[in-house]
Amino acid sequence: MLNHAIGQLYLQGRTAFGKEVYDLTVTTDILETLDYVDSQRIAAIGHSAGGHAAVFFLFADPRIKLGVPSCGLFSMVRFFREDARKRRLAALALPGLEAVGDSGDYLAMIAPRPMLLTRGLWEWGQDPDEAPFSKAHVQETRDMEAHARKTYLQYHVGDNLKVIYFDENDGNHDFPPQVREQSYKWVDRHLKAT
Repeated sequence: MLNHAIGQLYLQGRTAFGKEVYDLTVTTDILETLDYVDSQRIAAIGHSAGGHAAVFFLFADPRIKLGVPSCGLFSMVRFFREDARKRRLAALALPGLEAVGDSGDYLAMIAPRPMLLTRGLWEWGQDPDEAPFSKAHVQETRDMEAHARKTYLQYHVGDNLKVIYFDENDGNHDFPPQVREQSYKWVDRHLKAT
């Protein structure tokens, strides 16, 4: 079913991430029409693939004031390398991305808007076969953070980029209660400052 739907998008020159970003943009259009929504204080939080889409959503829609991709942002280029942990669906790729950069470049282009990323320390597992992949995944996030931080520092807002690395619930691919609570407080503080 998923591959069929993705095939329909590809036939139209569209991608799965592009459709998600479009849907989120239309949702924001609707939110802005509601009297009880402060259109100057809209944020996006997403987990896993939703967190990855949130980064591209913020890149595409400047109305979104900040984002929290939970266990979501990953290097799409590394995701499809031959030494990747497992084979991936083509639906998770963006055609031509490697020619212009990688996911960390999109994160950098969101600056100066606040971004809080979360990453479990053991998303792939802790056993000897899986631990190297978990550690590489964390290092990938650290690399993207360091890359994007250069741009945030150019805007003199280094504190607007934060990453929470967690070990709760064995550091799995999760958005555990304590990390969620920290994230909500961070969102609240930054939205009140706008």
